[in-house]
Amino acid sequence: FASAAPRGGMAHLPSCGCHACSTGRPISARELAVAATPDPTNRGVVYMGPGEVEVRPIAFPKLELDSTSSPVPSERQKRKCEHGAILKVVTTNICGSDQHMVRGRTSLPGGYMVLGHEITGEVVEIGRDVEYIRNGDLCSVPFNIACGRCPACKRGDTGVCLNVNPARAGAAYGYVDMGGWVGGQAEYVMVPYGAWSCNSLHTATPSPTTPHPP
Repeated sequence: FASAAPRGGMAHLPSCGCHACSTGRPISARELAVAATPDPTNRGVVYMGPGEVEVRPIAFPKLELDSTSSPVPSERQKRKCEHGAILKVVTTNICGSDQHMVRGRTSLPGGYMVLGHEITGEVVEIGRDVEYIRNGDLCSVPFNIACGRCPACKRGDTGVCLNVNPARAGAAYGYVDMGGWVGGQAEYVMVPYGAWSCNSLHTATPSPTTPHPP
């Protein structure tokens, strides 16, 4: 049935996903994908050189990190991430730190890094080690990547986590020399340590003291 309150002079279906309809509803009421589509594709904002970025096809995320082909040696690492979650990005943002890279102020070479470390998205897949987060949760993700269990994290210094960057303490999404993690200015992104990093904004997700039912 068409909407009783036409927008822009024409009636829209309740499930309409056009810009006028989607931006006119709170984020919790918008149509979100509960699961990734079969053979999903992905696109991200890739730094190409000073003053130049492009939206390019990129690999759909897996519950793993393989940055061994990075042109930045300090970023190279490979690990399974069964503690991670894959998010369908709902909204992302541009940070001033991104501008340092885009304007050529860092050592970042062009053509490989997906930018972005300010992420909000819907969980579409979780690893076997993730607790308290489930598919369909809408989550905000901190810019820095942290395990939540090393001595630095336990004292609250998550910006210098000891377990996420082989070169030095601390890591971030989509930033040069910070562990090789793929950035969040993309359609889908993998968030490591999902139970620690995904802060649920809505849904009936229980607190850590109330586990999900089977």
